[in-house]
Amino acid sequence: MRSIVWFAGVFGCMLSSAVCAQTGIPTPLSEKVNGTFSRQVENLKNGARRVKGQNGGVAGVVPATLSCTDAEAVSVELKRWNIRHTVITDRVVTAYIPVALADSVAALETVRSISGSTPLEPSMNKAIEHTGMKQVHAGTGLESPFTGKGVVVGVIDQGFEYTHPAFSDGKSNLRISAVWNRYADRELVTDAEEIRNLQYDGMSSNHGTHVAGIAAGSRKLMNPITFRGNAPDAELVFIPSTFGGAEVLEDVKFLKEYAAEQGKPCVVNMSFGSQGGTHDGRSVAAQAMDELQGEGMLVVQAAGNDAEVNLHARGAVKGNGSPFRVLVQPTDGEALYVNFVSEVPLGNVQLRYSVDAYNTVIGSRRDFTATYDQAGVVYQWTDEPTGKKMLQFYNERWKESLKKNEVLCISLYASDNVSHTFDAWIPLSRYGTFLTTGKFTFTPGDNNYCIDPQGRRPLIIGSYVNKDTFVSYGDGATYTWGWTVGEMSSFSNVGPVVGEWLPMPLIGAPGSGVLSAYGKRVDGFDPKKETQVTNGVRSNGEMFYYGLMSGTSMACPQVAGIVACWLQAYPKLTPEEAVEIIRTTAKNDGFTGELDGEWDAQWGYGKIDAYEGLKECIRRASTDAVATVWDSFEPLTWNKSPEKWQILFNNAESRACISVATVDGKVVARREVKNLAPAHEEVIGLQSLLPGMYVITVQTANYVQSRKFIK
Repeated sequence: MRSIVWFAGVFGCMLSSAVCAQTGIPTPLSEKVNGTFSRQVENLKNGARRVKGQNGGVAGVVPATLSCTDAEAVSVELKRWNIRHTVITDRVVTAYIPVALADSVAALETVRSISGSTPLEPSMNKAIEHTGMKQVHAGTGLESPFTGKGVVVGVIDQGFEYTHPAFSDGKSNLRISAVWNRYADRELVTDAEEIRNLQYDGMSSNHGTHVAGIAAGSRKLMNPITFRGNAPDAELVFIPSTFGGAEVLEDVKFLKEYAAEQGKPCVVNMSFGSQGGTHDGRSVAAQAMDELQGEGMLVVQAAGNDAEVNLHARGAVKGNGSPFRVLVQPTDGEALYVNFVSEVPLGNVQLRYSVDAYNTVIGSRRDFTATYDQAGVVYQWTDEPTGKKMLQFYNERWKESLKKNEVLCISLYASDNVSHTFDAWIPLSRYGTFLTTGKFTFTPGDNNYCIDPQGRRPLIIGSYVNKDTFVSYGDGATYTWGWTVGEMSSFSNVGPVVGEWLPMPLIGAPGSGVLSAYGKRVDGFDPKKETQVTNGVRSNGEMFYYGLMSGTSMACPQVAGIVACWLQAYPKLTPEEAVEIIRTTAKNDGFTGELDGEWDAQWGYGKIDAYEGLKECIRRASTDAVATVWDSFEPLTWNKSPEKWQILFNNAESRACISVATVDGKVVARREVKNLAPAHEEVIGLQSLLPGMYVITVQTANYVQSRKFIK
């Protein structure tokens, strides 16, 4: 699961001695250590300034993920050295390793590899560009008792405003049961008054507030609309995160254990990611993430927002000596990362490379290797769990070396006479992009294979457009973005992932222009000047706001909230069952095409359908003698659309009478049904009704329930 940013992947490190001799690359601490870890150690040794939030809040240490033959034995040694660490599984440990002890930890026989923990980033980098949409709720707007009650929704993110009314119930009681601020390196807080007094997590961001509001925001009236998240009665646990790969593993482990202590199922929302990993869900950290999931414990991950950028290239190092060559346009003011990963294990094959400056105007190249080595480093290693060859190019001072109209030309060669396929990724668009045209032979960049899953079990969510207009709170003007409602968001990453086929993305959910809680703890925040703020509400004498954001970061919590409601109905739901339920209940339309359960690289299985999925969860719970439903079912689940009422019977009933009457009592439709099993559904069409107000009533031997509606 880790890597470098929009989410993160994991790098292991085995530096080729031949490459070191050619390029003057720093000697690795050990063949066990990956390039990311080596670079971070070197930076600290050379006096590089510590970046807040990237090392657990402690100066002079490097966060890492350790692959072990015996995690408990490694823990004993780390305790002896007073190294802060967490045993994630019996084979994986996360640790914050002091630079002075890096060699000692790498020398432990029970440590197989050490992967540096590079940061992940929020998956909503299109939010500013793609504002202009209105509120959306995933699924079909259920009027049901399934609100996530009795389920823990864990949100790992940045920028939480704890006092926002979206996180309090109708009596102003805080629904946040715990906060563990990893970014500020604070202890766990579970006292509601203490959380309220903290007010927010200390970050100048509103990302976490918005994401959590979508997943599980409370019902709030904002004339002329009412906002609510998809699981408005769920128990909330917030983890303000460093977005470090090792830390996120610890966060998910904590959420799993916390929910188990409460005796509740749990869903974790991860609206962040990266292009820095192997993109196959098989890294050490990814395997540990998979092990943390299971019955009643699911992770939902955003697909990422890189579909409009060429951050990937796939090519071959051919047996005739021709290289895999790419052109990289770095971004002003940012370090440059480029990662190369072999498609399959390459054994003892040695890799060579050259770095040139390529002039895009006249098409000339000049030898840049020596200059490049002065401005950055190159690491080569073998990924420990997969055996794939990996290289990482890192450059902090490219502007000092590149001349006008020049970009980097990186060429990769192999020592044998066999053709080998490689994938290359730039971890984030803020670092640079691969060129698609040039005056000599190279592999052009594309946007394929840009989903980097944090394992093989997380549910990967893409984004589609829900609304195209909104009214701004500041100036009262109506804005239109101009997208087509229902189409896939242009930024939403497409599949497949590298290697063995996986359904990633799994499904599409509303993500373009989503209305949710909008935090005001942002430097320079002014609701009158921020176009994307659409509503203001007063709570306890203080103003709070709701507004729009866009990204797969917003689509992800749509599904996390839906899954919370499914877990309320079926607490034993597993990731694999969730995939199958989503596949068989997905909605298809003119945008998705008629997929009929077949996977599509852009849409996955189509669009999420909360209602149909809930029915399947009820069916599964009713056939499982062990499963229980939190707080027991209300007898009926009601769902209304303009054309029909859908009435779901949550329990078995011997008979039921369903009637539709005018408000003065005249019955215009009546239906009797017998021997109803749990999850039995009755659909009442409304097409034949004249315009007016009606009451629909369901009566059984045990209860009478009614709903008033207007046709």
